[in-house]
Amino acid sequence: MPVILATEIDWKGIAVKTPALCRRTLTGVLYAGLTVLSLGCGGSDRPNVALVSGRVTLDSAPVAGATVTFEPAESGRPVSAITDSAGVYHLNSYDDGTQGAIVGNYNVAIMKIAGDGAFKLAAGTPAPTKEDPSMALSEIAEPANDGSEDAQADIEYLVPQKYMVAKKSGLTAAVTSAGTDSMNFELTP
Repeated sequence: MPVILATEIDWKGIAVKTPALCRRTLTGVLYAGLTVLSLGCGGSDRPNVALVSGRVTLDSAPVAGATVTFEPAESGRPVSAITDSAGVYHLNSYDDGTQGAIVGNYNVAIMKIAGDGAFKLAAGTPAPTKEDPSMALSEIAEPANDGSEDAQADIEYLVPQKYMVAKKSGLTAAVTSAGTDSMNFELTP
């Protein structure tokens, strides 16, 4: 089999003859190596998530615009979603819109409030800290009862107040690696 030579210019600008097959093989190996390296670089240290969605109803009617929050039973980052007009939610784990939740057990809070007092309540909720990213959800500020008649008059609870705090709501969820599209919550007054 004859060897086909190709003319190439080396790094000094001198023309040299190299076997064409060698050049093609070397180029292929170089591209394959770069592809493998690019796949391994810049990866995420995020845990894998399982897709989780479901429906929230109150007395069998869908609850639109409610915030559904899954707070890890142990420790970790909470995940949340807002229900659509049919009461359906899809959990989002990260700010970039990654859907799903990390496999594990969760306490669940569902909240929908309105009125001027809703803004006051939200303003009184502590911000999450680096040590406890779920603090704001587990220790959400409950409306102050200062004895005045209108202490709670400014807040309209569109979902019963008992579901507002994950650790106190009585709602739980177990997320498996298979995920689910039927993690439904039927709320009662």
